[in-house]
Amino acid sequence: MVAVNPFYWDFNDATRAWAKRFSERHPRKNFPNDMQAGVYAAVLHYLKIAAKLDGDVENGRGVVAAMKDMPTDDVPFGNGVIRPDGRKTHPMYVLETKPPQESNGRWDYFRITGTIPADRAFRPLSEGGCPLVK
Repeated sequence: MVAVNPFYWDFNDATRAWAKRFSERHPRKNFPNDMQAGVYAAVLHYLKIAAKLDGDVENGRGVVAAMKDMPTDDVPFGNGVIRPDGRKTHPMYVLETKPPQESNGRWDYFRITGTIPADRAFRPLSEGGCPLVK
């Protein structure tokens, strides 16, 4: 099987360490998937903005504008941006299922066979038709 995903726990030393910490706290010791990593990254970015705004997060428009102004930087996804249309962009990865004999244990299902840069992984802003972009 070949799939495209924005996150895989075994991407590098930092993602492996982050996934291990996640697993240690998970009731079933599961490793994180891309959705869980996405929630973590979004909350982390929000908290960075809240700190930058000295906790003044009452103005939702101001918070959103600040989130779009500040590039994202987190362990699961690395560097990225939130575009004017609200789309968060980052690289995507081509994953291929490993044969069982190549797996090093539980949760070791894929090998990364390619990277799609953020500017090619998402529809261009100019083609989105978002009414928020003027």
